[in-house]
Amino acid sequence: MNKIAIFLSTLLVLGLVSTARAQEQDETNTRFQQRLNTAQEQQDKRKEAQEERQSAQEERQEKRLEQQGIREEARGERQTERQEVRGERRTERLEKQKVNINAYFERVMRRLGAALDRFEKLIKRMESRLVKLEERGVDVSSAREKIALAKTKIEEGGAAIENAQGMIDALLDSDNPRDVFKDVRSAVQEVIQRIRDAHRALVEALREIEASGKHDNDRSTTTEE
Repeated sequence: MNKIAIFLSTLLVLGLVSTARAQEQDETNTRFQQRLNTAQEQQDKRKEAQEERQSAQEERQEKRLEQQGIREEARGERQTERQEVRGERRTERLEKQKVNINAYFERVMRRLGAALDRFEKLIKRMESRLVKLEERGVDVSSAREKIALAKTKIEEGGAAIENAQGMIDALLDSDNPRDVFKDVRSAVQEVIQRIRDAHRALVEALREIEASGKHDNDRSTTTEE
């Protein structure tokens, strides 16, 4: 009886010990699993945080690129606007230059043309005077040569005016009037030279007429005496 009790007691003790060990193993396994779970959760959180940081970085990068694109677009628009404004101002200056140049040369051409008209009227009066002298037997051949020369210079002056006017028209159509201005000025100087030559020839013709008239008067006075 005592042996059975001891055996049972021993089995009970062993059972208790086994149970305690099994429980301890279960607790150990549970703690290990908890640590594994905790580590996995931390790893997942770190991964999520990394993904969030990367996503935020990509978003910031996209915003920077977008802002950069907007700035570049705005810079391009401002540059285009400045170019347009400069172009408009240049066009305005160019048109103003053309208007001023055209007004200047119109005044010059009117004065030169008026001078030629006066010369032609003067020639008509001089020719009328020569006819009267010829009727009285006076030799006016030299005066007629001077008048013929004056007529030639007047014709050349008229042609030079037409040439200058054509250059003025070309100047008004040019995008660089300053370059054409030099050619126009040279053409105008040619007109002026032709007018000076005509004026000189008329002065000489007038002297010849006056000399012829004086000779006729002297001859008339001698005849009367």
